[in-house]
Amino acid sequence: MKVFGFVLSAGLAFCLLFMSIPTSNVHAQGASLLEEIVVTARRREENLMEVPVSVSVLGSDLLMDPSVVDQFDLYELTPGISYDQSQDRQAARASVRGVWTRAQNPIRAKVTSFVDGVPILGQTGSLQFAGMDRVEVMRGPQSAAFGRATFSGAINYVTKNPGEEFESQVMLSASDLDRNITALSFRGPITDTLGFTLDASFDEYQGPDTWFTTEGNTLGGQSTDYVT
Repeated sequence: MKVFGFVLSAGLAFCLLFMSIPTSNVHAQGASLLEEIVVTARRREENLMEVPVSVSVLGSDLLMDPSVVDQFDLYELTPGISYDQSQDRQAARASVRGVWTRAQNPIRAKVTSFVDGVPILGQTGSLQFAGMDRVEVMRGPQSAAFGRATFSGAINYVTKNPGEEFESQVMLSASDLDRNITALSFRGPITDTLGFTLDASFDEYQGPDTWFTTEGNTLGGQSTDYVT
């Protein structure tokens, strides 16, 4: 009876040891697949998992997706944020967690947009995504890092750096609603310490074909040419 108990215990120990080996390998493989996401939500580079702020990061692949043509499409993919463009893009504004204001004065806004940390004091409805590395959407008060007019949140558009290798991106989009978008992005090194970036976007929308102005232009149409 003692011999049987010893053999049974040894067998169970061997089985548990055998089962634990692939489990640890799976965990190791899973850990190696996790990619570190660096954000500048607090004016310095930090790991997204260590930032004590509610942040959503939208990467460059999503920004160059043909289905994402403006801020409305972008924020539809972001929890806790909505984008009102019921009038036109000149008066469009974002709201975070339902907090917004009708005030046109930028210093009284509840949500402010930034490009590389520099505030955009005018409208952002015509902002293009060509050359953008990511968009950081921060929910909650951000006055400590971004100053006033960020009571409910802040949106930071981060542009791409030139990099050490030549890189190019081209995005073409067309629809049966007469909206055509062409986006081009080029960047690369010139010397060891100097690089260049060239980004361009051309957005043409004819608008509905049932309403016209006295000059013959369609109402609701828009045209945006962006080069930087």
